[in-house]
Amino acid sequence: MKNKILIMILVLTNIIWANFNFAECSGSKTFQQEIKYWNHDNAKDIEVGDIPVGIKGLKVELQSDKDVDIRLFDTDNNQAIVAWSSNNVLQAPLWKWYKETKTYEGVTITYSGYNGVNKKSGYEFIEVAGTTPVNLKMKAFGYQAGYATVNYSWTGKEGCSVNSNGSGNFKQNIANKTITTVGIIPKNIANLEVKLTSNKDIDIQLYGEDGTAIVKWPNGLLEGSSKESTVYNGMTIEWSGYNGEGKGKKGHEYIKVTPKTTEKLTMKVYAYQTGTANVTYSWGNTNKPNNYVCGANMLVDCPEDNQTCNLKTFKNLNALNKNSDYTFQYNGKCKKDTNITACTKEYAPVCGITNPCPPGAMCAVAPIYKTFGNMCMLDVANAEFAYDGQCTNTPIKKEILYVREHRPVCITLAGFNCPTYWTRKSEKGSWENFYGAIKGFNYKSNYRYKLSVTVKNIPNPPADGSSLEYTLIKVLEKKLIVPKNCIAWFDGCNSCAKMKNDTNSTYSSMGACTLMACSVYKDFKCTKYN
Repeated sequence: MKNKILIMILVLTNIIWANFNFAECSGSKTFQQEIKYWNHDNAKDIEVGDIPVGIKGLKVELQSDKDVDIRLFDTDNNQAIVAWSSNNVLQAPLWKWYKETKTYEGVTITYSGYNGVNKKSGYEFIEVAGTTPVNLKMKAFGYQAGYATVNYSWTGKEGCSVNSNGSGNFKQNIANKTITTVGIIPKNIANLEVKLTSNKDIDIQLYGEDGTAIVKWPNGLLEGSSKESTVYNGMTIEWSGYNGEGKGKKGHEYIKVTPKTTEKLTMKVYAYQTGTANVTYSWGNTNKPNNYVCGANMLVDCPEDNQTCNLKTFKNLNALNKNSDYTFQYNGKCKKDTNITACTKEYAPVCGITNPCPPGAMCAVAPIYKTFGNMCMLDVANAEFAYDGQCTNTPIKKEILYVREHRPVCITLAGFNCPTYWTRKSEKGSWENFYGAIKGFNYKSNYRYKLSVTVKNIPNPPADGSSLEYTLIKVLEKKLIVPKNCIAWFDGCNSCAKMKNDTNSTYSSMGACTLMACSVYKDFKCTKYN
């Protein structure tokens, strides 16, 4: 019988003496476990829980501020697998202080070692590569009394099939300056979207099966402050960026993986403050018009006599996820569907367009500009943001601008200005030279940008300057085009290469290029990898 599952993480349980729960086909869960002092008795350990036969891709982490050891036993054969004991009297194959891997009953088992991860003796893990061949029992052996957090995840279960689509949510505890595992994402999950919302500053991290940091600040393939994407092992992975989904929403981040996961992925979160995060996730076709979901606006405080005042029904989960103020509550229409939005009276004027034109569409009427007291008031009026400050009489329009991953190669000559960027106004348009600056835009080479900008006419511009002033509204997309190990490339006009340092065999971050002038700019191509 096919089980309906929640692919990643289910609701946290903060119950002492909780046990493992492998009811779903795959998932990740957390519970708290009491630890007792061993008092120099090798047999004085605490039972954590049972792990049945047939669990695939199992990983268990035990985290405590006390010195505690993981123990793992084969209950079918009464054999210790992971266990430190005085003089190894329990004769466990895994018992040493350092990380080691052994084969047991045909599967590979890895143990962190009793010195723990990064020499934190209360942070240990075990990992089973494959399917558990026997019934297992995990125990905890404490050198001090206290409590431990048990995080566990599994990627599959024998006789269990994954639904082609679904959605869910749960709450995740986060700790200050700590990386917490959110969950394991199995292979072959289509159109995955995971969204974390918190009133604390958090950063999503995503790792490949071989440990590659796909999303991570710093030093991940995606590491920027705004929306960006990359292609990794056949997956297109998009991340909101570490600044989240807008001003003042650093705790609102998401990742999307399309068309499907091609390997097991591990999602983690780094927190800058202690608190909780709401995790909403979906996979498969969640864009059907009648897949109603109920969301709650956590910014609205409801009175005691109307606790559902902040609920709103959305036509599907994708529609809910586009509104960063709302978090998923349950499937189906809200039982009481009211949409109350409360704005503060803070005066931080913004100029908005009350008759917005969809991006890329041809509008028959001129935009109507109106000054709003703050962004909340603009959102309530369903207006489109134009620019900060009060509306002016100077005509200002809004455009989408694509900026290429390399600047044009150019030699400055007297009376001749070099272009700043290559840009185009549509995704399939021709690249053109762009002269001047884009206010507020922090350009970084190797990335292709999709920008929302305002364009303002400049009265009486200088003879050698542009008649238009461009100002960044928002970076809509930042996509890594040039792989970090690319050392020679064709930029669409010129051939370029990084310079090798003969002393340490490293390559410079900058490259030397040929100096051709081109009337047509072709696609980027990496011609040599390191």
